[in-house]
Amino acid sequence: MTHSLRRTLPAHLRVRRDVAVVVDERTVAEPDIVVVGAEAENVVVLAVEVLPSDADESEPHPYEEAGVTHLWRVEEDTETERPMVYVHEWDPASHSYALTGVHREELTVQVPYRISVDLTGIDHL
Repeated sequence: MTHSLRRTLPAHLRVRRDVAVVVDERTVAEPDIVVVGAEAENVVVLAVEVLPSDADESEPHPYEEAGVTHLWRVEEDTETERPMVYVHEWDPASHSYALTGVHREELTVQVPYRISVDLTGIDHL
């Protein structure tokens, strides 16, 4: 996933792993991967959380306090045993994250930048 995010990364952004995101005064989240501004690494554009197969999480983490507009939740598709990605985008009208898609074989999005990830690639590792 990190390689796929970096492959088409615009010059004004950077991909980082294991970076703490301050959600509010008392809460710090640690997504698995983040896309941040190259000049201001405290500006998180995308947070990616990879959840274990036994995780019980149906709602995205409240990254809105940190100003994160794009959130991906990666889980294992129990039928194919491949990654399945839930893509969420902050909706200012409803003041919550909206699910914009569930991707099973290929993840292709235009925001926060043009990204394409072959989710079946795990078969070749």
